[in-house]
Amino acid sequence: MAVLELTPYIRREIEDIVDKRIREVHVTKEDFSELKGIVRELAIIQKESEKRLRGVEIAVSELAEAQKRTETRVEELAIAQKELAEAQKRTETRVEELAIAQKETQKEISELTKALERTNTNVGGIGETMGY
Repeated sequence: MAVLELTPYIRREIEDIVDKRIREVHVTKEDFSELKGIVRELAIIQKESEKRLRGVEIAVSELAEAQKRTETRVEELAIAQKELAEAQKRTETRVEELAIAQKETQKEISELTKALERTNTNVGGIGETMGY
């Protein structure tokens, strides 16, 4: 078996490389404390985010309920509008009927006026005949 002997220079180089690698992966207390602080801050931020999220969920739920109520009201308004349109049609039909009845009434009044004039003429003629 051959035993390799390290020269002091090679030994120092190997130690430097190992020390350097250990320093690269070594976590100091300061690093760990800093990491713990960051984790605490993240936990606080997460809790605040969860609270805000709950608030947003409540607001969205309330908005959904308001939307349902609005849709119901819109449907009710559509029904009322349809009923009003039907009532308007009925009113227009009745107004047309009234206009026709008014024309007939005016015609009859005109005929009655003429008949009254004839009656007055006849009564006046009778009065003259009686006066002679």
